[in-house]
Amino acid sequence: MVAGTALAGAVGRCEDEDVTEHEQIARQLWAEHLDAPFPARLRGEEIAGVEMVLLDADTAGSLQTWLGSDFKLDQRRRADLEDELKDLNRVVPLLDDSDERAYYERLRRLVRLALGFESPEEGDDE
Repeated sequence: MVAGTALAGAVGRCEDEDVTEHEQIARQLWAEHLDAPFPARLRGEEIAGVEMVLLDADTAGSLQTWLGSDFKLDQRRRADLEDELKDLNRVVPLLDDSDERAYYERLRRLVRLALGFESPEEGDDE
């Protein structure tokens, strides 16, 4: 999961499994995302020029590939995630509803983890 990122050497392996803390947190956040309902108000909604359903679907597709490829990103997926992160950074601050914000904040955190922009500890106070 962390190959090719600045975080690759920064986290150790967990004792119970051959999985890093980074990977465990990503898997946990992904499971939470899959269990969360899409915010109904945002169906068909565009915020700051970003279609919210498409942002969710595109980001989820990129993350699914990352999670399913032993946490590695090819150039195309990295570029896609960087673009999706720009959109997430633009729309998340504009979401007033706490559930909507939490839904997209979780996606944003996953993207930051995938790109190696966040250590596992950074999201603990959210």
